[in-house]
Amino acid sequence: MKVLHTIPYFNKASGGPTSCVYQLAKGLVQNDVNCSVLSFLPQEDDILANDSFINYLPDDRRTPLWLSKNMSRKLKGTASDYDLIHVNTIWTWPSHIPVVEARKKNVPVIISPHGMLYPQALKVSAWKKKISAVWYVNNDLKNANCLHATSEAEARYIRDYGLKNPIAIIPNCIDISAYPEPRIEANDHKVFGFTGRLNPIKNIDLLLKAWMELGERSKNTELVIIGDGNPEYATQLKAFVADNNLKNVSFTGFLSGDQLHQKVRSFDYLILPSKSENFGMVVPEALICGVPAIASKGTPWKSLEDNNCGWWINTDVESLKKAISTCLDQPEDERIIMGVNGRRYVIDSFSLDAVANKMKQLYDWVLNKGVKPSFIYD
Repeated sequence: MKVLHTIPYFNKASGGPTSCVYQLAKGLVQNDVNCSVLSFLPQEDDILANDSFINYLPDDRRTPLWLSKNMSRKLKGTASDYDLIHVNTIWTWPSHIPVVEARKKNVPVIISPHGMLYPQALKVSAWKKKISAVWYVNNDLKNANCLHATSEAEARYIRDYGLKNPIAIIPNCIDISAYPEPRIEANDHKVFGFTGRLNPIKNIDLLLKAWMELGERSKNTELVIIGDGNPEYATQLKAFVADNNLKNVSFTGFLSGDQLHQKVRSFDYLILPSKSENFGMVVPEALICGVPAIASKGTPWKSLEDNNCGWWINTDVESLKKAISTCLDQPEDERIIMGVNGRRYVIDSFSLDAVANKMKQLYDWVLNKGVKPSFIYD
């Protein structure tokens, strides 16, 4: 089985879809799938990885649609070399060309929208997306052999968009070997953390307001904000902290690799208060470090409560205050047990092997039409 993954960007700063595709490709290669990734070469200091299965093209993307002659030339010559092409993300030209060339060569196509059909995502640059939808995106999606969603919530939004293709619900994966062992000791000084883009969709302003309103309750605690992003929003957040004299709130800026993992490991609890998340990789990344998580209902993390490793809460200040207060009141032995539960949950559900095995079953079903796996829905 020879599979090509395509994605329009493959750099550190692009975050979610890039890291998800990279981890999945690693898992597939480790599980004996002949898998390659095709993308554009980032700036040298922004290259995510140089594994042998990654093929970089000279970056000639132009116009808001990222028109690329290099991508077209490459796939015209090589699309027929693959048994299946797996397209990651939609809306831009480098996600359309693989579908066109695959169709010419009668090569099956799977498309992973990576959250780009969520209502909130459709509102961003809405007029451009409406043009792209009519021009090529809707046709690409409707003719895909299967669509891939990372959660039940994403699958529902795919259906709401009007698509009737089979949908495979397979989560993103995480390379457990890249993360440090959890801390398993009591800690009187509680550290709460957020990690991700500094963007209004993440609701960090609500988190800071909840933190302020806790007052003396948060006296012997610390809130660490990891990440960068929207400069205007970041300035507003830091101004709020300064104006309200929140001396136990700090901003680290962007962290990656082992530096990020070690910082997350130092947390007692992760908080993800987003308005919307397709998946939220920061949650399993915290859980694998033994850190329980608080996630909003704008994220697909109801399973935190199902597996006793965190809380799934409403997206408002009062709910955040209540959840943080619950953590502050929680005995340390209970926090440690939740951390152990979370790590086990990630190993069982999101490891490279677990997810790659499901993806292999999906590819085999698309290619050979045998028994349909239980995670594929018509």
